[in-house]
Amino acid sequence: IFETTSISLSWVISYIESNPSIKQGIIKEIKQKKHNNCSYVDLVVLEAIRLGGANPTVLSRRVMRKFDFKIGKNKIVVLPGTQLWINRREANQDSTIFNNAQQFDPTNIQNIMQSKNEDIKSIVSKNRHEINSFNSIN
Repeated sequence: IFETTSISLSWVISYIESNPSIKQGIIKEIKQKKHNNCSYVDLVVLEAIRLGGANPTVLSRRVMRKFDFKIGKNKIVVLPGTQLWINRREANQDSTIFNNAQQFDPTNIQNIMQSKNEDIKSIVSKNRHEINSFNSIN
């Protein structure tokens, strides 16, 4: 058993401490006491969770209905009861969604925002799936 909140915060601290310009941006925002719907600090935290995740290993689910998909010329049939897993870290590095998918870059979170008025609550809502780890934030 592991504690997802402490894992998430460990990633946040690690990424902030290894990126001096981002750390300075956080300090600047805090000193200005200026916060938008989604502050720079919010973007940094969500970006750290995107890359590190609350559970950076896997998300597994049991298949309920038969489905198939193709890999190259091969058709794969997945039967009900099959246990599937997704590597969250890899899933959260989709370059079709994030401009700098493999880099710690808070602007990656801005790429998935649906409007400038969006806030943290809407970004991490359960009906959003751009970032796999957000669906399991405590």
